Amino acid sequence: MIPVRRKQRWLKDAFRIAIVAAIFGTTAYLLSLPQVRAEFFDVDHVRSLIRAHGPGGILLFISLTALAIGFGVPRLWVSALAGGLFGAVLGTVVGQIASMLGAIITFSIARLLLRSVVVRRMPSQLRVWYDRFNKHGFFWLFYIRLFPFANATVTNVIGGVAQVSFWTFLVATFLGYLPETLIFAIFGSSAAKKDALQFFIALVALIVFLGVERLWQYARKRRERAAQEERTSDSQGVEEA
Repeated sequence: MIPVRRKQRWLKDAFRIAIVAAIFGTTAYLLSLPQVRAEFFDVDHVRSLIRAHGPGGILLFISLTALAIGFGVPRLWVSALAGGLFGAVLGTVVGQIASMLGAIITFSIARLLLRSVVVRRMPSQLRVWYDRFNKHGFFWLFYIRLFPFANATVTNVIGGVAQVSFWTFLVATFLGYLPETLIFAIFGSSAAKKDALQFFIALVALIVFLGVERLWQYARKRRERAAQEERTSDSQGVEEA
């Protein structure tokens, strides 16, 4: 027999998971519909809609893409689309705002609905990052945000269930998101304008960014190995003494 409290906890967890699955599933289904994709992901069509509505069109674009990011659409797609629609500079601003709002949506869902569920049933691979976020939230959030092509949705969920303050999450996310937002907005702008120079600038920036990130990761791992070897050496010295 399953204890009553445990059974109630399982039912609550199942209910929360069902709510989140329904939200994400419905969003994914709507975004998969051809008419929805034609309405919101055709660059020429979206550009004409935005121009027809003026500043309100930009706000509408930010609202819709923020919701899409919040429910799992890769934010780099949105940054590239924003660059194609608005140019490199305004596209960076729009893409960054949409990315931040999307991150806040996922963070809030995780904190309000999934915190207890995820913490109890978190896989060991994610547990490592959960512990890191709890101990040094700003550094690790900023660090993982700098990973190109990292899963932003998973990071937002872990941030939401970890003991990270909202403002720490917000600042680390903003700073970590900004380089990739800029690079992919330039990519999008170069594609829309067929500008080879912009494409080259974005490509070089991405290569440099990847190189710096790899060097930083290599140096961090070397420091961790050195610290581990030092601790091992100290413990062996204590045992010999």
